[in-house]
Amino acid sequence: MPLGRSADWLVMSAAIAYIPAGFAFNLVLSSYARGMGSKIGYIAAIIGGEKVKIAIEEVLFKLDEKNLRRWKGWVNVAWIDSWIVMSLITFITVLMTSVMTYGLLTPRDLKLTGWGCRISSSQGTSRCVGPVAWFIVLFAGFWMLLGTQFGLMDSTSRVIIDCFWLASPKARSWAKEDPRRIYYLVLYLEFVIALTLSIAAVGFGLASPY
Repeated sequence: MPLGRSADWLVMSAAIAYIPAGFAFNLVLSSYARGMGSKIGYIAAIIGGEKVKIAIEEVLFKLDEKNLRRWKGWVNVAWIDSWIVMSLITFITVLMTSVMTYGLLTPRDLKLTGWGCRISSSQGTSRCVGPVAWFIVLFAGFWMLLGTQFGLMDSTSRVIIDCFWLASPKARSWAKEDPRRIYYLVLYLEFVIALTLSIAAVGFGLASPY
């Protein structure tokens, strides 16, 4: 993508805005790794869940030999998750899929442009493996991206409520000490915005997915 007047600034701004979503997702995963949900509270389900108050002050575990041993175990889990799963394995898989995509598309003059980016990889794979690969690649890609998108919407909503909950007594008062009132409001608002953008892009051709 060339810089300067010919650059597609909409695409660049979208990419820059989407990058922090991954960091937000990892931040939420680190909350799970701390394993203190039973002490500081959690966000309950909107249907069937009960009101659970989230602590705004830090909660320390008892400093004894057993808890310190368990804590070191959680630190090892976080270390493996950060350096091996999230960093090394992700780097390898991104590298491998990038090389595979380049190898499939370039010799066949298939380009990732416009709405064609949805089917370019499936077309390239089907020409090598067979017609059934066209469906398999599209089906797997759809569910992978759908699950990732819902996960990112959930994680960003949780990070937002963490910020409001810790920083704003007014937010806690408005929510009546029930974090679900803010969390689900933000989550459904994100969903409405995403749905609106999708309809605008697909139905009215206002933007390209690439």
